[in-house]
Amino acid sequence: MPLPRPTPEEIVEMLKRSSLRTVVVEGENDALMFRILQEKFAEVPVDFLPAGNKDAVCEIYARRRELKGSKVVFLVDSDLWLFTGRPKGYGDIVATEGYSIENDIIVTAEPSLTALMRDFELRKYTSLIERLSFWFIAAVSKTLAGESVDLKQHPRQLCDELREVFELKSDVRKEIAEVE
Repeated sequence: MPLPRPTPEEIVEMLKRSSLRTVVVEGENDALMFRILQEKFAEVPVDFLPAGNKDAVCEIYARRRELKGSKVVFLVDSDLWLFTGRPKGYGDIVATEGYSIENDIIVTAEPSLTALMRDFELRKYTSLIERLSFWFIAAVSKTLAGESVDLKQHPRQLCDELREVFELKSDVRKEIAEVE
């Protein structure tokens, strides 16, 4: 059974007592990703502390005045900030260049991760990216229109939804072809 995640209040109290350089990140996967990079590139010891999600990082950031003397940096995925802009008061939070840290790593990887794929893997990847892009465009449009959309879904979950959408799209194409 996983351990309970510390609350933002508990994280603030930990940071007050820490002498480590600390980067507060959103989730466990983000922390894992940075720890791997840290092992390869960092000469300066840094601790990556997952807060749970972007809201928790922002909540801790809002209390940064309590952390005087602490060496803390806050890092979040840009997510919808790419489209809505960063909310006022969060100017010193480091945000990813792209939608998420995973996107930034894929885009900046040397050699390109796609260059390492076999032909069939590249075709599958390209198809998946195309389908996810259509979903993402619709999700962002709905969000900007004020609708609530769950953007934290796993791609496998989205693929099931996308399969239904594309099958429906295919059926509509067949009907149009029959009418013509």
